[in-house]
Amino acid sequence: MKRRIVFLLCAFLLFGCTLLHFITFEEVSKPYLDKYGVAEETSKYTSGNCSTVDWWWWTKGFEVSFEDSPYDEVNGWTVSSTYEFDPIP
Repeated sequence: MKRRIVFLLCAFLLFGCTLLHFITFEEVSKPYLDKYGVAEETSKYTSGNCSTVDWWWWTKGFEVSFEDSPYDEVNGWTVSSTYEFDPIP
């Protein structure tokens, strides 16, 4: 019985800690900065509690959209979409 209580307590603490982690914009955007460098164009939009940031690399033919919304199941920022196209010189 004592082992079950300890196990349940550990599981609760571990699960609770993952819920508290907020994914920062820096964490979610770092792989794109590492791969493509600084975006050639950036647009930001905020409405209520929702924020989006779009990064465009026109000469590389790539776009990524980041989102922070209380309506998804992510605690913080996430990649909402990516788009590849023919590069524009």
